[in-house]
Amino acid sequence: MEQVKILAHLAEKAQTSIDELFEKLVGVQALVVASIDGFAVASKSIVEVDANKIAAMASSFSSLGVVVAQESLLGNKKIVTLEADGGYVVLLDIKHAEFPMILSISASSDVVLAHMLYLARESINRIAAE
Repeated sequence: MEQVKILAHLAEKAQTSIDELFEKLVGVQALVVASIDGFAVASKSIVEVDANKIAAMASSFSSLGVVVAQESLLGNKKIVTLEADGGYVVLLDIKHAEFPMILSISASSDVVLAHMLYLARESINRIAAE
């Protein structure tokens, strides 16, 4: 995994938070915390993924969500969700004051989205808190 310049304690907190989230979620396949410029900060998966590729795509897709929400006069983007034949990809912003990030969740279609979002929000709030 290519290294991004982030404080060690913040990267450790991100990794610990997604490790805990991974254990709580049923149906999750991969979790990647990405910097807003598209580099992997932390990751955990049961499938083989390139965390930096996921991070780059999450960053781009999240940015696109910002523009689509604004152009559609819907206000600020909160979550970007993609549904595919095999499941979902959900992107949530981590609003850390000094190092904003994105949490990418890849999950099977068996996942209960409301439960996943509830637990994911708890995790991103822990990461964002200082």
